[in-house]
Amino acid sequence: MPARARGADKDVGGREPDTLGRTCQPHAALEAALLALIAERPLSRITVSDVSKQADINRSTFYEHYDDLPTLAAEACARASSTNSSPPPR
Repeated sequence: MPARARGADKDVGGREPDTLGRTCQPHAALEAALLALIAERPLSRITVSDVSKQADINRSTFYEHYDDLPTLAAEACARASSTNSSPPPR
């Protein structure tokens, strides 16, 4: 069996490969981009191209993860509300 090159199992930054992390990166980038755009204008005036450009992701990548903009909006809002929720004060 041939010897493996040192660091061959690491990515460019020297980190261990993380399939889950790579999968989540486009989701997080697209959600953040959508939320930033919603702060500027209504959802009805935001397009997939706008979100993709803001997230620095190709439109085809958007469609690999979401069927449409309302699906992304629902997921982003659900995640934002779940991360911003805190227990009631005592």
